[in-house]
Amino acid sequence: MKLGRFIEPLLFFGVALLLWWGAAERDLYEWFHQWSRPYDAYEIDEAILLLFLLGTAGHAYALRSEMRKKQEIKRRISAEEELNWLSKHDSLTGLPNRRYLQEVIQGYTDEAGGHVGVLSIDLDGFKKANDLLGHAGGDIVLIEVAKRLSSFAPLKHVFRLGGDEFVGLVDLSGGYDLMEVAETLRDTLSQPVKCEGVVHAIGASMGVACYPDDSKTFDDVIHFADLAMYAIKRMGDETVMRFNAGMLAANDERAKIEKDLQKALDDGEIRPHYQPLIDLTSNEVYGFEALARWERPGHGNVSPEHFIRVAEDMGIITRLSEELLRLACIDAMEWPNDIILSFNLSPVQLKDPLLGLRIVKIINQVGFPSHRLELEITESALVQDVEHASEIVSQLRSIGVKLSLDDFGTGYSSLSQLSQLDFDRLKVDQSFISNFKDNEKQMAIVKTILLLSESLGLSTTAEGIENREQLAILKELGCGCGQGYLLGRPVDSASALDLVAQHRKRSDLRQSLDQAG
Repeated sequence: MKLGRFIEPLLFFGVALLLWWGAAERDLYEWFHQWSRPYDAYEIDEAILLLFLLGTAGHAYALRSEMRKKQEIKRRISAEEELNWLSKHDSLTGLPNRRYLQEVIQGYTDEAGGHVGVLSIDLDGFKKANDLLGHAGGDIVLIEVAKRLSSFAPLKHVFRLGGDEFVGLVDLSGGYDLMEVAETLRDTLSQPVKCEGVVHAIGASMGVACYPDDSKTFDDVIHFADLAMYAIKRMGDETVMRFNAGMLAANDERAKIEKDLQKALDDGEIRPHYQPLIDLTSNEVYGFEALARWERPGHGNVSPEHFIRVAEDMGIITRLSEELLRLACIDAMEWPNDIILSFNLSPVQLKDPLLGLRIVKIINQVGFPSHRLELEITESALVQDVEHASEIVSQLRSIGVKLSLDDFGTGYSSLSQLSQLDFDRLKVDQSFISNFKDNEKQMAIVKTILLLSESLGLSTTAEGIENREQLAILKELGCGCGQGYLLGRPVDSASALDLVAQHRKRSDLRQSLDQAG
């Protein structure tokens, strides 16, 4: 390669030597001297000198061009090497990327034998740190995580696949225990990260798989590690999980649910049903809570607990909620004017700065009065970002809807946070109602919530009332409202309208009897 750059100058020099040798052999110089004697007046020596100088200049130019050519070739080689490096590495952390991972996989596939552990790593708490610090601060966190991964001895290779997802490879021929390595690495990554003078807690969820034990195809092993990691994320744990065959079946079922759910949403198969909300003093229906119901073909009724989370993960929860709210408002237009519609908001929706505008658009399109709409926000969603939640609550209050804090007592909100947010109602979570009559601590919690609600001027609804003993105790404690299977199961729109009519007839009958008495 390098010799080729000098071929042209060497040929030029060789031809010059050959001509010089030929001239000496045939005594051309003497012949030229005799021939040029009659023309001395023309200063042929000076002409020859001029030709010599021109030749020397041409040779210098050729050498200069060759040097420039060499520099250009060197620059291009350097640029190609840099481009090749960038194509295989993450520009922020310097770690190898997905493309490099594919090359490493090919290397393991070509080599016979060897045991390799695969760790699929996803950071926990990174999004919160990124939101608080901005992208520059988030980059600092990612760089620190990359340093910890790179310096962790058992990892033979580390890759950043994108965002806060990483993959680590462990050569198990070194005698490492894969689960111990993963747990140690998790502890290493869970150490707080200091950024701009603020300490941030960063955790990690890890899925673990092994090549070739779990599969003889390396791509499959990486996929299996991902499945284990996603299973951890769905459970909400910051831990380590080993892949097992059951995860494949669960993943296949998940894929089917996602496909069917998307089709159900497109075809309008998900409809609201309505559970009555009862005034425990008058025993009258004061409203209904809209609950999503999906009759999945071949599987029957699917609980919202199963498909709502899937809709959130798929990114279609906003569309689903808006469609359900629109249908519920249309149904509620048929109810008496004093019957309210209670509707649950997803934690994902609370992150939407346009939530208030979306709701206003729906109720305006339907013509549903805003004061008859009560939106439920779970306490767990509230405590994720109290400051942002406060802005959303203010936004919703400004459009005239009522607000209810759902599942109260399960989300660890402080009294100061509660006092700052303008709610109309607290809903006591059913976990406190289910066995509070036999549990003194839970009974004390229910009493405290009712007293707190009264002191703050809020209405209270107890969820999950399933027997008369629970109902009697709640009435005795002064709970104003309740819902549960004892008081009424979720029903469709027509049945909800009939239920209101039945309650009104009984109420009118009682009033008539009272007047007659």
